[in-house]
Amino acid sequence: MALQARRSTLRRSTIAAWVFAALVLALARCAAPPANGPHALDELERPPADFTLDVAILTGSRVPVEAEAHRRPGHFILLADGSLLHDSGPTVTWDERPGRTRALYQQQVSDLWALARRLGFTSPSNADFIGNPSLLEPTRDETIYVIAFNAAGERWTFVRGFRGAQEPDPASLTLIRALCDLAWSQDLPRERFLPVRYDFGPDPYAGFRRRS
Repeated sequence: MALQARRSTLRRSTIAAWVFAALVLALARCAAPPANGPHALDELERPPADFTLDVAILTGSRVPVEAEAHRRPGHFILLADGSLLHDSGPTVTWDERPGRTRALYQQQVSDLWALARRLGFTSPSNADFIGNPSLLEPTRDETIYVIAFNAAGERWTFVRGFRGAQEPDPASLTLIRALCDLAWSQDLPRERFLPVRYDFGPDPYAGFRRRS
């Protein structure tokens, strides 16, 4: 009887252990996001720990002030800790470090890296500039985009330019517009660029003129 009781107790313990293991596995599956869920992040879309981005919009001396943020002089720097630096205006240069605008969430940094990857910017083999960006000077009617990446111990740079009312390169435009949104750099209202017309009322000297 004692042996049968021990076997019964052992059987109940084994069943309880299997039930507990199955319950733990089910809870783990519920807690983990699905592979194709909204929170799943492809390793290729995860930015390297040392990912930084340095982007400058440089304009020539005869380029007028435009309403669109992507056509105005500006400088964006994204640091590895998520800090976003930004400045805009005619005095912007590649060498001058702008002030800190905000800190991005990790998801925002990942989204920016994923966007750059889809646009072809995260591959060093696609880079089209070898040299010192500080030496770049746009011609009088030219706008230049300087886009420098640093990731996984490598640094590579893209330079895209356009003149006058030409449309910029679509890929660089998409990336820079995303940076403008993150840095709260908005387009200016069109009304700001309308000519100013002054109305001073009737001619105050009309009564003194001789009638013909």
